Amino acid sequence: MLLSRSVFIGFMAATALFAADALYESAWHKLERIEMGQTAPGSVTAFSQAEINAVVRSTIPTMLEGVRNPQVQLGMGTASGTALVDLLKMRHSEGGATNPLIAMLLEGERPMKVDIRVESAHGTATVFLTGVEISG
Repeated sequence: MLLSRSVFIGFMAATALFAADALYESAWHKLERIEMGQTAPGSVTAFSQAEINAVVRSTIPTMLEGVRNPQVQLGMGTASGTALVDLLKMRHSEGGATNPLIAMLLEGERPMKVDIRVESAHGTATVFLTGVEISG
């Protein structure tokens, strides 16, 4: 019975990884089509929240040291992003020195939330930062 439970857990883990990769690939293909001008002017390219989160989970931690578990929540013309962030690690990854007193205040992971509002027209999108929350 232990073997069948292990096989089942392995199968479920592999299925989850494949599903995440499929969402990432789908979103990335849409982004490539937009970037290469293969979408008609004025057309709409829809991204599901799951696709966006698959891209965010795959790309943000590799781009920004000190960021873990990023997620995006979509609204009507708005979006919120959450993550666990270590501001000191982020600062050090940029190569900057940090005052030791400030370093003691910044050290450690904290939950962060960023809220934005998006307006788009005539092929241009404008993003407005509407809020930033850092706990801890």
